[in-house]
Amino acid sequence: MRLIVWDFDGTLAFREGMWTGTLCDVLAVHAPHLLAGREALRAQLQSGFPWHQPELGHLHLSSADLWWSSLSPLFVRAFRAAGAGPELAESFAREVRSGYCDPSRWKVFPDTIAALSSLADLGWTHAVLSNHVPELEQIIASLGLSKFFRRVVCSAVLGYEKPHPIAYSAVTSGMEPPEDVWMVGDSFEADYTGAERFGWRSILVRKAHPQAARFSEDLGGIVTIMKTATRYSHRRQAAVADLKRLSSHILTMTPAVSPYSQAMLDYWRGDVSAAYTIHREDGYSHTVPVAGAFATPPFSPLEQLAVSRCSGRVLDIGAGVGRHTLALQERGCVVTGLEMEPELAGIMSERGVTEARAGDVFALASRKFDTLLMLMNGFGLVGTPSGAAAFLEHARNLLSPRGQILCDSLDVRQTANPVHIAYQETNLSRGLPAGQMRFWIEYRGKRGQTFDWLHMDFDSLQNLAHEHGVSAEMLACEESGHYLARLVHDDVWKAEL
Repeated sequence: MRLIVWDFDGTLAFREGMWTGTLCDVLAVHAPHLLAGREALRAQLQSGFPWHQPELGHLHLSSADLWWSSLSPLFVRAFRAAGAGPELAESFAREVRSGYCDPSRWKVFPDTIAALSSLADLGWTHAVLSNHVPELEQIIASLGLSKFFRRVVCSAVLGYEKPHPIAYSAVTSGMEPPEDVWMVGDSFEADYTGAERFGWRSILVRKAHPQAARFSEDLGGIVTIMKTATRYSHRRQAAVADLKRLSSHILTMTPAVSPYSQAMLDYWRGDVSAAYTIHREDGYSHTVPVAGAFATPPFSPLEQLAVSRCSGRVLDIGAGVGRHTLALQERGCVVTGLEMEPELAGIMSERGVTEARAGDVFALASRKFDTLLMLMNGFGLVGTPSGAAAFLEHARNLLSPRGQILCDSLDVRQTANPVHIAYQETNLSRGLPAGQMRFWIEYRGKRGQTFDWLHMDFDSLQNLAHEHGVSAEMLACEESGHYLARLVHDDVWKAEL
């Protein structure tokens, strides 16, 4: 899949008069004599919207009503600046929502439909990512554009504004990793620069900027540019194919908030008693307090060793809510916390993680890291032996020439628990590794999707690594069978000897 991510307002369509026009429409109906204060009103609207502070998330504005209510003081100030009294200003502010969302005031640019159709014919998939009001999807539908878009991501619904990294991550979350992604929009910072920083290529449209290397005056020019757009390398395409075939479980994500993410959100919002239950397919289950995910140093000796061995630019894969990411930041590391679910990336960001990213590790290809960190039995994220093989191949695209993987896993054979032993024997009788697990998570009566998890003993990890030109070294091992390993490509290993 090749994906074009479109901004909406000012790129594909526009609202006559924008926000100033909306408020003036209210005045024109109820107090036309106040229109003389249009410029004073306009000045009040230059700040105060969520997109004016994109570094801040707004997950607490979790409904359309809450989002609009948060803007009421801004609208009141604007009407007051135009000369309305307090009561009138409050009354006028309540009419802004319906006026802004009025379908009759929205217009599609003349070149929009032709461009979307032509690019679709060329094999491009379309999505929208817009800093907008909660009713964005309804507005798009009223303009007859819904049929063109596979996904619409609205900042008011997501809780993050462009150019926050989480906004871009949300577009491809749960999709098969695109071969190529381009962002098209009219804002130099939110659409062009922000997307480039995230690793996408971008084109500025309609509003020129001297620092934009790619610009088109209209959407017809976008079609011309995309006809010659290059694809990712054959190696990247092969990795995507492997991912689909071998590790499809990693790509599965429930559109709604998962039980695991909901547990994390509840704890973060103050429910310190939150706990979720992990169920295994054989009926075994255990309950896990959420508090552990938010633990701060000192960590276990194995975790502390892993954190101390991180160097250079670090990618914390399966970072959760930032347990190790924050510790690495405090040590001065440049670290990216990566999680599949946007809610977890959002919590990381609110806790102070500088770069919290939502998405799939297999969708990363344009950035290089010196350390890939996978803790909390993190190597298990690969799911299956074939998923592990796909990951080791993909890691070549992510690692710098002398990069390393630091991961922990578990040799399940070290247990004396008869329930676990019986499960391992069942696995072996089915031709599966002893540590091949299948789980689901339950939280407050809600069951999540079933997922695979792989506990791989060190000998098996070492043999698999060798098959892919990687050397594995055990750095530490506990009596429980829990161990920490370091993986580097063979040429790096030889250079270190």
